[in-house]
Amino acid sequence: MATKHPFPFDSESREVMQSFSKEVSRRLREAQESFVDSNNMQRFTHGRTWQSHQSHDPDGISELTTHKHQISVKFEDVILGRIAVVPNTLNELFQAMHESFVRNLYKTVSDACDQSGNVVNARDGIAKAFIDMLEKVEFSVGRDGSVSLPQIHVGPGGIESIKSNAELNSPEFQALSEEIIKRKSAEALDRESKRKAKFARSDS
Repeated sequence: MATKHPFPFDSESREVMQSFSKEVSRRLREAQESFVDSNNMQRFTHGRTWQSHQSHDPDGISELTTHKHQISVKFEDVILGRIAVVPNTLNELFQAMHESFVRNLYKTVSDACDQSGNVVNARDGIAKAFIDMLEKVEFSVGRDGSVSLPQIHVGPGGIESIKSNAELNSPEFQALSEEIIKRKSAEALDRESKRKAKFARSDS
């Protein structure tokens, strides 16, 4: 005797869950791209570890971190047919996954900087720290041949602090930062030119 259950539409249920999962994934990808370019993202369907031979630590082995999120729907909402529970639950799951991604991203960057010693200190002022940051960061060149400038991530309070900081808005700071950006951009283009030269074919 077949077991009776209140949701006999198995195929329809699968379609709903597939659509639900795709929408969460779509929103998550869009949100992630505001932090990391999609060209710099890797996706794996199985496995827990991989080894990179192109990083500053070619012998280092990274391990995947599992993030688990759980959502629940009240039985009463299902029985009463409250459709709003679907978008509400979707938003709840997306927010939880996105917040987890952001926390892990900043922790990974922080750990990598601490490990390499590539950090700056703002004890001597934010302007001095900003200049030190520009000097330490290595600029890169994108696929279109243009230099990718470093990104600065700060919270809402940090943005207001930067806008109102007299040192950061002084002509001296602006001139110095522009000089460093110009020099490091030229260095990045030179490195990229030398890198490409290694793969140039000789017609002779």
